[in-house]
Amino acid sequence: SLNPVMVNSSAIKQTTSSSTGPGNYFSVAGRRPGENIFLWNGVEYPGGTNAISSTPGGVSGQLLGIEAVREFNIVPNMDAAEFGHRAGGNVTIVTQSGTNNFHGSAYEFLRNSALDARNFFDRKARPDDPRIPPFRRNQFGGSAGGPIQKDKMFIFGNYEGFRQMWNLPKVAIVPDQQARKGLLPNANGVYQPVPDLNPAVLPYFALWPEPNGPNIGGGAAYSYHATPNPVNEDFGIVKVDRIFSDKDTVSGAYTIDYGDNVGTGQNPFSLVNNSERAQVLSLADTHIFSPTMVNNFTAGFSRVWFRYFYSLSISPPGLQPFVVGKPVGQINIGGAQGSTTITPAGSGPNTGHDQLNTDNIFTYQDTLRITKGIHSIALGGWLERLQSTDLSGTYGQVNFTSLATFLQGRPTLFQVTQPAPAIPFRVWMGAWFVQDAMKLRSNLTLSLGLRHEISNGYHANNNLGASYTQGPNGVLLTQPRIGDSLFTQNRAKWLFGPRAALAWDPFGKGQTSVRAGFVGAASMFLPLRALRRLLRD
Repeated sequence: SLNPVMVNSSAIKQTTSSSTGPGNYFSVAGRRPGENIFLWNGVEYPGGTNAISSTPGGVSGQLLGIEAVREFNIVPNMDAAEFGHRAGGNVTIVTQSGTNNFHGSAYEFLRNSALDARNFFDRKARPDDPRIPPFRRNQFGGSAGGPIQKDKMFIFGNYEGFRQMWNLPKVAIVPDQQARKGLLPNANGVYQPVPDLNPAVLPYFALWPEPNGPNIGGGAAYSYHATPNPVNEDFGIVKVDRIFSDKDTVSGAYTIDYGDNVGTGQNPFSLVNNSERAQVLSLADTHIFSPTMVNNFTAGFSRVWFRYFYSLSISPPGLQPFVVGKPVGQINIGGAQGSTTITPAGSGPNTGHDQLNTDNIFTYQDTLRITKGIHSIALGGWLERLQSTDLSGTYGQVNFTSLATFLQGRPTLFQVTQPAPAIPFRVWMGAWFVQDAMKLRSNLTLSLGLRHEISNGYHANNNLGASYTQGPNGVLLTQPRIGDSLFTQNRAKWLFGPRAALAWDPFGKGQTSVRAGFVGAASMFLPLRALRRLLRD
């Protein structure tokens, strides 16, 4: 079921090659998309490439495995005290189970560029190139389920594959043929040798593609290209259900999603590489004490591994990298002195573009449900352990004000950041809750609840985290604070969240619903990437 207070922000922000990961995002009840939480068979399913703070999904930006979904529900926190941890929406997804009969499905979806219209930027890089850049997407897979032991044990499995190849058209501004020889035009447009030419920079022109479009002055020209951008992703799930008795049922499921894609920016030689693997292991036990008392226990483990880095598709001879063992870093040539800004070359910026992130989440939750008269009571507890590790490298970066200063080898900035060691972040989070949904009348339900959340603080092990704080006079201190900082000192021991909600059908016909509610809720921590920057940068 969908709540009407949802806003789909995919039209506002959809990325294809950034550290936040591709995909669609949505807001619930006015909260940020990163404040939503996704539960896959009762276990937190972290977002693929943005780890804990985004919609689950792999490198394709799609949600694979829809064939495996039996039901899903989206609720804001005001609806139930058993939901929390984030102040946004709670998305609960339950997967299919096997039955006493064998059933299966197979599917294939194909989309290509056969009937696509020509885009304004669809320009041929070579005369024999197709008029429309090739595009092909295949989604395929199948599911099957059935009994292992009749009436006792069942199995279900689903696989879905995603393959995409898209030659996305791009336009780059590159040095023209004369600039690559050390010649630049004067005020009259006549090419002349650059004074104080540094021959050592000439091999670095190989980092830009050859111009195949018109010259635009200042030693620059257009380069049109449509470089292949492959995307490959695979999703799979296996679920086993065991009925021990009329009162006990146990379910176990393992889910994995792995994919990689390679994209380019305006410079086709600069590659953006994404690899992601998400895994969820869940175990659930349902015990029926009586027709009016049911207990649900869930334990699980989820892990996201994310690799994001820039690289070069070429290996020109004679180039010296800025960092030993890394590809050549980014070269920026500005538009000063009347020249044109050149599309950056190299493998990527100095920082933020060589990342390896791993997040492990251990989840435990127990909920007891009691029905008595007009009361539907839910009470229980939740415990979660988060282990998050960051590792980032650096490529270096050099800036020039113009093509002339580049040819002279006179940079305005050369920057290489010392790479940080792997930093392990850890936190324990927990909560207890109680809620009573009272059916006051056939058309009126009142829900009252309380949730109490606690945390031991998000911190880095071995004092590897550091941050800069303000002194008594409000001036930023130059010496970093090692270990815990003001951003993690709040242990969040007293996060009480009262809940009250009212649902009323004024006409009693099931066609009109009036809802009102009050909720005290908090997100247990900042989005991880933002907090990490506070602690380490």
